[in-house]
Amino acid sequence: FRQFADVLAGREPYQPDLDEKKAVLLEFFEMCLEEMPELVALGKMKQLAGQFTKGLVGGAQFRQTLYHSHSADEILENISIYFSTLAQSNQFGDGLVEAEVPIIESCEAFMSDPVGECAAV
Repeated sequence: FRQFADVLAGREPYQPDLDEKKAVLLEFFEMCLEEMPELVALGKMKQLAGQFTKGLVGGAQFRQTLYHSHSADEILENISIYFSTLAQSNQFGDGLVEAEVPIIESCEAFMSDPVGECAAV
């Protein structure tokens, strides 16, 4: 909600730091594990982690690591390793930051330009 309020007030949206992102991921995963079977929680965690790590250094490799995790302990360990590595200003994976990808705002936008900019996504 903070980012939404910032935009409405004409300010730059707040950008959470690495500690905040890690804390939210861990809290979300803990809630999922309490409310659903572990296998379902693993899937939910993989989805959220993908959204949280877009644009971060080594984010693509981190997501691949998570996608291949088969237990809650494995996911927690991988999250810890990833964020610790970033906090120490070390590279994770190839050290690349992903390029910005255009967001398709509606089905109509995609349908009106199916082979143009949206097709590159």
